[in-house]
Amino acid sequence: MKKETLRSKLISIRDKTPAFVWESKAIADNLTQNYSFSKDLIIAGYWPIKNEASPLNLLSVLYDSGHTICLPEVISYSKILNFRRWCPYHPLQPGKFGTSQPWLDQPSLKPDVILTPLVGFDSKGTRLGYGGGYYDHTISNLKEKNGGSVIVLGVGREIQRVHAVPNTSNDQKLDFILTEENFERVT
Repeated sequence: MKKETLRSKLISIRDKTPAFVWESKAIADNLTQNYSFSKDLIIAGYWPIKNEASPLNLLSVLYDSGHTICLPEVISYSKILNFRRWCPYHPLQPGKFGTSQPWLDQPSLKPDVILTPLVGFDSKGTRLGYGGGYYDHTISNLKEKNGGSVIVLGVGREIQRVHAVPNTSNDQKLDFILTEENFERVT
């Protein structure tokens, strides 16, 4: 199946399936009960849109345990996301594509860990996004600058899991997959 067809199908399924309040807590629990990040790592999350799996409970837990949190900012001239410091419950400003992002007075940060939203995913760590390439370009850029050391954790819902996501050489693989039901390391 072509990426565009699979993307449309999965977005339709996701949009028709309500996101339950308990899912955000389950996502947080599935990570914190199975894995821990060093406190000195900067963790990039995202503000959920369009019925995406919500990492907000997890970001609050990580922040409360001493992690530095940042959220992406879309810069109009670039496919590479910028990340700005964010503290849970701090106000955000509207961003591109219906997102919310930290205000410009917050410092830019270089994340060590990226929690990325998913339209679809498979067990091999292939991620399907919205098709703009922002996360793929950003992850590739960070790996180049960090010598490959950025950790990529896809956050989704089990209804978004498929047998296989078509991929190209530009697609960046996930290191971990986190859903309301599972936490798994991609091998």
